[in-house]
Amino acid sequence: MTFLNPIYLWSLLGIILPIAIHLWSRRKVVTIKIGSTKLLRESKPRQISAIRPNELWLLFLRIMMLLVLSLILSEPRLKNQTANSPLLYIVEPSLMTSQKMEGLLDGIPEDVIRVMGKEFPEVEGYDVRVADNSIPDYWQLAQEMKTLPADSIVVFAKGFISGIKGKRPNIPNHINWMVLNSDDTSDQIVEAKKKGDSLELLTLLSDQGKLQFAKKKLPENSAEVQYTSSKDSIRINGNAIPLRSEAPIQVLIVYVDSLVREQLYISAAYRAVSKFLERPITIKTTSNIDSINLESFNVSIWLGITPGKDYKKIRLIFKPDPLATELIVSGATKNEYFLTRFLNRENSVTEHLPEKLHALLNLREGLEKEIRTHDKRVVSVEELRPVVSEKPRNALQASLVDISLWLWALLILIMVTERIIAKYRKQ
Repeated sequence: MTFLNPIYLWSLLGIILPIAIHLWSRRKVVTIKIGSTKLLRESKPRQISAIRPNELWLLFLRIMMLLVLSLILSEPRLKNQTANSPLLYIVEPSLMTSQKMEGLLDGIPEDVIRVMGKEFPEVEGYDVRVADNSIPDYWQLAQEMKTLPADSIVVFAKGFISGIKGKRPNIPNHINWMVLNSDDTSDQIVEAKKKGDSLELLTLLSDQGKLQFAKKKLPENSAEVQYTSSKDSIRINGNAIPLRSEAPIQVLIVYVDSLVREQLYISAAYRAVSKFLERPITIKTTSNIDSINLESFNVSIWLGITPGKDYKKIRLIFKPDPLATELIVSGATKNEYFLTRFLNRENSVTEHLPEKLHALLNLREGLEKEIRTHDKRVVSVEELRPVVSEKPRNALQASLVDISLWLWALLILIMVTERIIAKYRKQ
C-alpha cells in the first residue's frame, strides 16, 4: 500500500484520546445521597458486569473511526501488478474513419487498439460518429502513454503542427510514431466584421503545407448572408459566425508635464495603428481626471500619475525599469502593462512601439483557438517524435487502485454501529 498524502498519518496519534477518556471514566466514582434504603433493590452481579463489554466495544469502534478517517485523509492506494500486453496500437480519432487505416489495421484484434485521447479508450464500442475530431496535444499524450501496460506501442497520427505544444518530452523506446500523410484542407470563415454598409469576411485557407488568410468584402444586404434574429451573427454556407462591430476605440492618456514627449510618441503610434486597422481611434489627453469617466475608455495610459480605479480595462503605466528587456511588459493582473523606458525616436522605431500598442488591444481574442482548430499543416515524423529514452521497461506494469470509497463505506458502518451500541448502553 502507498499513500498520496502520508503526512496525515500523524493524525493516528488521535487514537490516544478515546483511550485516555475511557481510562479516566473508569476511575470516576459517583456518590449518590439517598434518604432511605428501604425501597432499593439489590442488583444482580451478572447485570452489572454486562455493561463492561459494551464499553469495550464502544472504545474499539471509536478507535476504528479515527483510524479509518486518518487513512481516508492519507489517500491510500493499493499497488496492482498486471502483465503488459505485447503490442498496442493508438490511433488519432480523426483517422478512425480513414480508408488508409482500414488497410493498416485489417486483421488486428480490436482489444489491442486504443483511441488517442483522454485515458486512451478502447476502440471496441467507441462511437466514431461522436468522436472528438479536434487536434490532440501529441506531446502531452506521449507523456501519458508511459503508463499504458504494453511492451510495444505503435502510434498513428496525422502530425498536425498545431498539436505540438510545450517542451519535447522524453518517452521510453517502446513507443513508435507513424505520421500518415493528410489530405485534409480547410477553407473556413473565421471572422466577420461590419464596416459601414459592407461586411468584411476573414477566411482561413490551410492544407498540409501552408496556412494563409484572405479578406473578402460583401454588401450588407448580400444574398449570401443571412442574419440571425438578434443581428449579432450571420450565416454563410450553413455556418454561424459572430458579427463584430467596428466601434471607435477610446484611448485616454493621462500625463504630467515632464512626460509630454512620451504622450506625443504614444499618440502618434495610435494614429498609425488606426490607419493600419482602418478603424477610428479616439485619443483624449489630459492631466486631470477628476471629471472623466474612466470606464468609458477601452485603454488608459498613465504617465507619471497614479492610476485611477481598475475597471478591468487595458491600462499601460509608466514604470521605468533599467533591467527590463522589453519596452512594454506585463503587469500583475491580466490587463495591466508597464512602459519600462522613456520614449525617443530611436526606441519607438527599433522596439516597434505601434505594433506593441496594437497587440495590447487584443482585438481578435479567441481567434487563435479558431486558427488552431482549422490549421491543417503537418510535420514530418522526425519533428513530431519525442526524445527517446533507452531506459529498459519492466515486464510488469504497476497500477494504483483507489480504495477511498471502500474506506468511506467502512467509516459510515462503524459510525452507525457505534451509535446503536451507545444507545443500548444508555438503556
